[in-house]
Amino acid sequence: MHRIPRYPRLIDDIGLALFDKIKLHFDIVGIFDLSGPEKSGFSLGILLTDTHPVQQHLDLALKRTALCGSQCWTYNRASKWSAQTHNTVLSIEYGGMNDCLYELYEITGKDTHAVAAHYFDETNLHEAVLKGGRNVLTNKHANTTIPKFIGALKRYIVLDGKTVNGEKIDASRYLEYAEAFWDMVTTHHTYITGGNSEWEHFGEDDILDKERTNCNCETCNSYNMLKLSRELFKITGDRKYMDFYEGTYYNSILSSQNPESGMTTYFQPMATGYFKVYSSPYDSF
Repeated sequence: MHRIPRYPRLIDDIGLALFDKIKLHFDIVGIFDLSGPEKSGFSLGILLTDTHPVQQHLDLALKRTALCGSQCWTYNRASKWSAQTHNTVLSIEYGGMNDCLYELYEITGKDTHAVAAHYFDETNLHEAVLKGGRNVLTNKHANTTIPKFIGALKRYIVLDGKTVNGEKIDASRYLEYAEAFWDMVTTHHTYITGGNSEWEHFGEDDILDKERTNCNCETCNSYNMLKLSRELFKITGDRKYMDFYEGTYYNSILSSQNPESGMTTYFQPMATGYFKVYSSPYDSF
């Protein structure tokens, strides 16, 4: 096997190239075009989440070299946010930042990583979902919202009963947040395929037929609902999570790929007369 010399230095160099632009825009959220490329928290969350599995094949020292620089930077930056900036960040699509930061805490045990993760927990949203009622999710961007509850569940998994900065953490409420959200989505916003959303957004409760178009069921949402379902099943053992997982995996994930070309769908139309449109190799997704 070819050995890469000075591997930690290589990781540093790659990390700088990947994160430099993101760092420049990370909390200049007031001028974001949210349909454009500058959703920096979202980009950083994806990069870090995808990097974590790689770390499982490295020793602990290399894990820390590869991840801690960017994550410690995140803590230093987020800890200086004003209340206004913090609230603005929480209102946009920042991906799985809380999820991946809690996962990093699980690797390193550093309190700053747990604190940084908590900056991305949108407690007001969590509480609104747990309280329940009608149309709590109406007009919320679905794939912005689902990862926020995956992150809430990760807080429970990683931190419940642990001590951070001298304080013992009771994260049991975060499990309740995730359970309540799963129930709300699957009961009021989910098609028979397991998919949800119209033009990427949740509609009002129980009006799925009214919202059947050529732009239903964003595949990203289905993927993240599977991720949430899998982790809830591990904790609770409730078969409803795996029943949902099985149906959605077959009807929304496997069916999203063209078996001849390998290309995938972004939306899965629910309206009568429409058909699936697949991505192209270079020009569209």
